Amino acid sequence: MNRIARFYAALYGFQRRLKKIPCLRELIAWMRQNRLFPKWIMMRYFRARMQKLYESPNAEMLEARNLFSKSSERIDCIVKKLADEESKSCYLGMLAFRQSSDERDFPGYTCGMQYFRDEIFTWGQEVLLDCGAYRGETVQAALESMRNQNAGQKLVSAVALEPDKVNYRKATKKLRRLPSVTVLNVGAWSENIKLFFCDNGLMDGKLSSDAGGKMIDCMRIDDIPACSDVSFIKMDIEGAELDALKGAKQTILRNRPKLAICIYHRNEDFMRIPEYLMNLLPDYRFFIRHHCPFLIYETVLYAVPQ
Repeated sequence: MNRIARFYAALYGFQRRLKKIPCLRELIAWMRQNRLFPKWIMMRYFRARMQKLYESPNAEMLEARNLFSKSSERIDCIVKKLADEESKSCYLGMLAFRQSSDERDFPGYTCGMQYFRDEIFTWGQEVLLDCGAYRGETVQAALESMRNQNAGQKLVSAVALEPDKVNYRKATKKLRRLPSVTVLNVGAWSENIKLFFCDNGLMDGKLSSDAGGKMIDCMRIDDIPACSDVSFIKMDIEGAELDALKGAKQTILRNRPKLAICIYHRNEDFMRIPEYLMNLLPDYRFFIRHHCPFLIYETVLYAVPQ
């Protein structure tokens, strides 16, 4: 490799180890979003990494093998309800890849905008609920997606939930000039309760009922007045998605919002979250896309009212 190639490979290869350098993580995310990592470099790096994993299966892979091998009926039912062949291929491919880490099982990934897919969603006059707002990037991405569609759409208002105090302050500062944006320092859950939270100022803080971290307020989305009129819900909340959806049940049934829900944090979520939403919203159309090359992260379930 030449020097530029080595630079890209080093950045990409170590991005998940750079949790203590948020500014560099933001740079890497921006480079990924704008396709500044040459594909051949990603392929070369991840082939070597996945081969090492394949030779020495980790606990998560073994758990996936055990779980998915016993769930063929559940998986078949979910696949039948997916709206297009790309979703079916992506879903089955990621189930296989999570069990093997073999590049031959990897179904490919979708470039461009995560959460706001132009081939899935058509924007209208939207009220956005961003669960797991981090530092406000999702609200800004929604505005960018609206500009790309360029059909007079409007983000009427947005509510951003971010339980991490450091990220909450940064999101508040970043979004304060945008009209009608409310940032709340709470977590989304199935009931109004205080839970422990790993408050580290990064992207992977987690809620937990076990002792550890700081106690924070968690609320049902149904009980948050600012969320009463939401028309688009995005959730990327480190494994708390299903509990948050249960706490938003009445809002979802009443408003019939568009949904972009991450399902990759736990193996079981690949089945539990689609099953829950498909039973709750039988007349919706469901899509799945994966947004990260040769890793198990960033698989999103999209749901669209018909």
